[in-house]
Amino acid sequence: MRGRLRWALPLGLALLACGSAPVRAQDATESSELYRLRVVNQAGGAVEVSTTGGQEWSPLGKVSRPATAAAAGTGVLTVAPASAVAGVTREGLTVRVPTGAAAPKSFRIGAQNDPASPGTIVTNIPAGSSLFRCVAPPTGSRVLLERAPSLEPLPANYAPRTGDRLVILVNRPADPEPPSVTIENKVNGEVLLAATGGIPRVLARVKQPLKGIGRYPGTERAGQGAVLGWSPTLALVSTSGVSRRLDPDNQPVEERGGFVIQPAEPALRGVTHPASQLLLESVADPGAKADPLDAKLAVSPFFGLPVPLTSGDPLDPKPTRVEVKIDGGDWEAFPDLRGTINEENMLKALQEALGGDRTVKTGITHLRVVYGSATPVSAQRRARLASTPRAGNSVQRGKVTITANVMGEGISYVSFFLNGTLVRITNLPPYGWEWDTLRVPNGEHLLEIRGSDGKGAILSSIVTKVLVDN
Repeated sequence: MRGRLRWALPLGLALLACGSAPVRAQDATESSELYRLRVVNQAGGAVEVSTTGGQEWSPLGKVSRPATAAAAGTGVLTVAPASAVAGVTREGLTVRVPTGAAAPKSFRIGAQNDPASPGTIVTNIPAGSSLFRCVAPPTGSRVLLERAPSLEPLPANYAPRTGDRLVILVNRPADPEPPSVTIENKVNGEVLLAATGGIPRVLARVKQPLKGIGRYPGTERAGQGAVLGWSPTLALVSTSGVSRRLDPDNQPVEERGGFVIQPAEPALRGVTHPASQLLLESVADPGAKADPLDAKLAVSPFFGLPVPLTSGDPLDPKPTRVEVKIDGGDWEAFPDLRGTINEENMLKALQEALGGDRTVKTGITHLRVVYGSATPVSAQRRARLASTPRAGNSVQRGKVTITANVMGEGISYVSFFLNGTLVRITNLPPYGWEWDTLRVPNGEHLLEIRGSDGKGAILSSIVTKVLVDN
């Protein structure tokens, strides 16, 4: 299949990021910070990302409706520290605020079309993108108030006020190797946290193992084992691969597939597909005093772990992922499973997904959540992906002709860059490049076209984002 993308390349330099005055952060150090996010709590307020410690900002979106209050929460929020991100989903971020009240309080930063409430900052950013995926802060990320020239902790009994400038710091993990959590997929199976140089710790026990797959919103070809949400009440994992599936008439078929990991306490209501729920119950802390009242609200610290969401960047070298053992074998990628799969059909679905001469006897015996590991370079790329608009005809597959319409005098050469790598330079009009998208993985990619004069000076530059969907 052939496509065509065409851009006008006018004389003059187009800049991606917008400048801002430096922010001096007493709590952040250049060596530990990967990036920071800023949300201005007022109608039309900026939602931005910076990978330069606040010296330069790139826009992610705008605030549609500010928050004016903190909302009362349940005891499950106590798995996260105060003044920090307590939950991250494709629809929004939950921030736990410091309070002297008996029950914890929080406010929310919501995606586009999120229900308006006094405790929610509603943005115009679509669910499952940008702030709610590739630059989503891990749970536990610190939330501060920007009061130039410094960042200050949220005050006691904080409630959002119109005009507040909230900054979320995302730091490198202290562990040189990403931690992992292993789950024995059986009743009473151990949930074990392992980290470099640390003693493995039992976080929970399995009350109900994973027995099937469900059709969860947002899992559409999100990637096998991609973590799409992590909160005190739910971790959402996709099992759907990124490739399209077509029927005999060449039409796309089922694209959703995933499962959830949830606390067994309190009892869940409104369950629609129990087979795709992996339920974990907390284990007693040997050093804590038993309190029947606290036990009713106890939630495993598993749900407060600082697990980064899977970025969705097809070039991410170390994404957060969930792996499996089949029949107790070696760790491997989660099989591509889509649609509703009940317990009685699970072995057959696994067999078909794995293919070949392999025989599945007992199914998934273990799961392992492996934290992603971002670097300054990968964080910069994610920020650029999040802040770069998509081209109008953004979905491309097969052979694509990319053409630059040069406008103005002085441009002698046109250069084409794919994900920062020079792929073509030409001085012959029409200035074009034939791109075979089958050579790159499905997902979002950055295209840049530069116009230069005869001495090599850049006169014009256009950066856009294109979705490859082969």
